Amino acid sequence: KEVFDNPAIDLLLLETPDLFSGTLANIFCSLLKRELPKRMIEYAINSTDERLKLAILMNPKAAHETLKELAKDRNYQVQEATELHINSINKNSTNNYQEFIQAKIQQEILKVDQSYQEVIGDINQIIKLDKYLSRFVKPKKSYPQVLLSEVEKLISQKKSVFDIAANPNLTIDLIRKLLAIPDYQSSIAQRIGLNPSTPVEILEELAQSNHHNKVHEAIALNKNTPVYILEIILNNLRNRCNYVYEALGRNKKLSDRHFRQLVNESFEARIPVFNNPSSSKNLKGKLIKAFKKGIYSRTHKQFINDTFIIPISKYYSYEFIDNLFIPEDFLELCIDEAIINYKYYDSKKWTRPLSNLQTLALHPNINSNSLKKLLNHENTAVRTSALSNYKTPQYITKVGGMSFLESLNRDELKILAKSFYVTEELLRELVNHKDIVVSRTAASNPCASNEILEEWETSPYYKEGSLSQIMAEEQTLLDKWESSISTSNRLTVLLNSETPVSVLAKISLSTSWLERYAITQNPKAPYPIIQRLTNDGNCIVRTAAQASLKKYMKQIIERRYEL
Repeated sequence: KEVFDNPAIDLLLLETPDLFSGTLANIFCSLLKRELPKRMIEYAINSTDERLKLAILMNPKAAHETLKELAKDRNYQVQEATELHINSINKNSTNNYQEFIQAKIQQEILKVDQSYQEVIGDINQIIKLDKYLSRFVKPKKSYPQVLLSEVEKLISQKKSVFDIAANPNLTIDLIRKLLAIPDYQSSIAQRIGLNPSTPVEILEELAQSNHHNKVHEAIALNKNTPVYILEIILNNLRNRCNYVYEALGRNKKLSDRHFRQLVNESFEARIPVFNNPSSSKNLKGKLIKAFKKGIYSRTHKQFINDTFIIPISKYYSYEFIDNLFIPEDFLELCIDEAIINYKYYDSKKWTRPLSNLQTLALHPNINSNSLKKLLNHENTAVRTSALSNYKTPQYITKVGGMSFLESLNRDELKILAKSFYVTEELLRELVNHKDIVVSRTAASNPCASNEILEEWETSPYYKEGSLSQIMAEEQTLLDKWESSISTSNRLTVLLNSETPVSVLAKISLSTSWLERYAITQNPKAPYPIIQRLTNDGNCIVRTAAQASLKKYMKQIIERRYEL
C-alpha cells in the first residue's frame, strides 16, 4: 500500500512492467479484496491479469468510476461481475436472479466429467481435508475378470478363494461354484452376500438358507438388497441374532412398519433404528421415552438413576454425529455415562470409552454444561474434541469468558483459531495473541474480517511480512483450485451437502461470484462464512447470503421445537 503511494511508482512500472507478478501478484490480488487505494486500482484495471479485476469486484467499496472502466473490459467474466456489483448503474441485477442462476448452474452441471468422490480426491491434493475424508472418498479397487476354469484350479489346489467372492465381475455360475465349496461355505457366502453385484436371485436363496447369521447380516448390510429380501431375513425365525437385527436396523430401505417390528422383537435393534435417518420422528420420540424408563444398563450391570442411557458403543461415530434428533438433555445423560465409563474401565486396555467421549464431544446438540465438563476433562484427546465442537467458540464468548484461553496450550489455541465457526470477539482475541503461531493461524482463518486484519497489523505482537505471507498462501491455494478442477466439477462440489466444511470456507474467497453463490446455497456452509458473504460486492451473492441466514435461523427454531 505504501509502495503505491510512492510518486515514483509510475516510473518503476514503465521500467519494469511485470513488477507485480508471481508471488507479488497473489498478494496484490488478495489485497484488492480488502483495500482499494486509487493507484492500485488503476494498475489492476490496466493489468492483463483478470484475477485482479475480479478481486476488485468482490469489494463492496468499488466506486462508480472504477466500475465504468471495468465494464469496458473484453473479458466476459469481468463484464458480468461488473454488471452485478452492488454499486453498478444497473439497479435491476437481482430481479429474477434465481432463474438466471439456475440456468447458469444447469449449463455447467451438464459438463461434469468426474464423480463427486473423484473430484474430492483431487481437492484433497490442494486442500488438506480432515480425518473424516474416508467418509467421502473411498479408494478404488480394480477387480480382474474371473474365469470358471481359474476358480476350479484354485479349488483343486486348495488355495484361498475369499478375495474372488468379493469380485463384482462374478457370473451366476461362478457364484454357485464358490458356494458349493464345503469347507468355506459360510465365509464365502458372507462375502457374496455383501457383494453389491450379487444377483437378486442369489441373495434371495442365501436369505432363505440355513447359513450362518453372519451371511444374513451381510445381506442386510448390502446397499443393493431389495426390500422383499430384507423382509425374508426379518421374518426368518432362525435370525434371532443381535448383529442381524442391528444390520437390519441400519438399512435405510426399510419402512417404519419394519422398524417397529424390529424394535419390538430386539432390544439391540433400538439403537440403530433410532439412529437411522429413514425412521420417523414419531418412532424416534417413542424410543427416547423408552430409553428413559429405567431399563437395565448392561454397561454398569445395574440401573443408573432409573434411567437407561443409549450405549454409545453401538454407534458408528459418523452416524452418531449425524443424528440431530438427540435432545440436549438426553445427550448430557449420555455424556455423563461415558465419563463414568472412562473412569471405570482401564482406557489403556480398552480404548472404546475414550473414543466414545471424543465422539460425544463433537456432537452438534451438546449443551453448555456438557461442554464445560469436556473442556475441563483430564484427557487431552477429549479436550481437543470438545475444542473442535462448532459450539465451543460461542460457549467461550458468552459463557466461559476469554480468561478460559489462559488455560490452553498453543496446540489447543490453534484449534480454536482454525475453527470456521469462530466468533468475531474470539477471533480478535486470538489474532492479537502474543504467540505468533496462534495469531498467524487466526489471521489465516477465512472468517477474519478486514477490520480484524487491520487491527492485527497494528498489534505489538505483529511480525513484519506475516500478512503478506498469508495473502500469498490464500491466493496460491485458490489458483491451484481453479487450475486443477474444472468449473463444472467445482460447482457440483460446492453445492453438494457432503462437501467438507474446510473446502466451503476456504473457497469462499474465490474471485468467481458463481462459486461464492454456490457456497451460500450449501446447508453445510458455516454461519460466519455466510455472514461475511452478506457484505460481498456482488449483489446476487449478497442477496443469496442474506436469504440463507434467514433460512438458517428458521431451521434452528424448528429443530429446537422438534427436539
